[in-house]
Amino acid sequence: NPSLNTMKINSRRGAKSHHHSSAQHFCLDRLIQTFVIATLSIIVIGYYYFLSTTISAGTNNNAELNSAVGVRGGDTTLNNNNLINNNPKATIGYAITVSGCPKNNGSRGDFGAGITDGAAILKHSIHLSSIQSPTSGSKYDYKMYALVHPEAEFCARPTLQPLGYEILIRDVPVPLNEIEGDYLREKVPANGCCGEKEFVKLHAYTILEHPVVVHLDLDTLVLKPMDKLFDVMIDGVPKDGTNEGIEVAFNDPLPSASNAVDAYFTRDYNMNHPGMKHAGVQGGFLVLRPSRTAYDEFVSIIRKGDFRSKGGWGGMGFGPFYGSMTFQGIIPYFYDHLHPGTGVELNHCVYNNMADNPRDKPTENDIVSGR
Repeated sequence: NPSLNTMKINSRRGAKSHHHSSAQHFCLDRLIQTFVIATLSIIVIGYYYFLSTTISAGTNNNAELNSAVGVRGGDTTLNNNNLINNNPKATIGYAITVSGCPKNNGSRGDFGAGITDGAAILKHSIHLSSIQSPTSGSKYDYKMYALVHPEAEFCARPTLQPLGYEILIRDVPVPLNEIEGDYLREKVPANGCCGEKEFVKLHAYTILEHPVVVHLDLDTLVLKPMDKLFDVMIDGVPKDGTNEGIEVAFNDPLPSASNAVDAYFTRDYNMNHPGMKHAGVQGGFLVLRPSRTAYDEFVSIIRKGDFRSKGGWGGMGFGPFYGSMTFQGIIPYFYDHLHPGTGVELNHCVYNNMADNPRDKPTENDIVSGR
């Protein structure tokens, strides 16, 4: 039957066409599913690859970091299998003193040109020698202070505060008119670099928030951690009689274990002259134990003003020499005569290293003289 055959043919064609359309939809669905699965797989694989790479890199960095940290006294030695403990043993105070602002007349001892660079570089050198720089091996953190005379605040604060220095406005411990000794009262304004304003450095003893304070001049750099010095001041002198690796002047031993080390300093032998009994300290470096009692004693010494033209402080030979009426003379008088065994002179070839001038006349204001 032609019509029946035609219908059958059309039916087959219709069935074939419907089947073909269903197949197309099925393939399209499978293609979409495959694309979605592949995309999700790529994302998941990428995430785990990134995670594993980060962990691996962190582990390698810790291993390299631990390997880079050397032995620098006591418990600073690190094992490659251990992570660094970022908790500092203590925070050390670092202080500078600003006694005046520039006068633009070439006078020395003023807060002059290059102060911003000097303060920034000094702080950066301290940072690199602290626990803040993991490769330093130090156990100690730091905080910066500026002891600023009231007359210098207007130039010091806007310069130093943005660098991270805490500004402490401090006047001279004893006003000139309250110094009882006539000779000291009349002569100290012209002594050394800064006259009586040099006594402002003594306010470092009142920074009681720290177990140790280091007072530095702005023309210094810290090149290595000083953990060994700090350890002895905080933990005490070793009972076995060793110096714990501290380079003491003339290879002398540290004080006995029964005495606490309250200060480290170096001496300025370039200021020596024939017949001088005691060498002054180099005024740009002093590691001290903060103490209100010690500060009050310094105030009492200055107020009494027993500095003699022939014999210096107390007539004991701590002067006269350059700066002897102020910081460079009163510090050795305090630790050598009044409190012997509590201050340690360090080897100035290792600590606070400066160029020596072996001449028969003193160097003053950086001008070399003599033969």
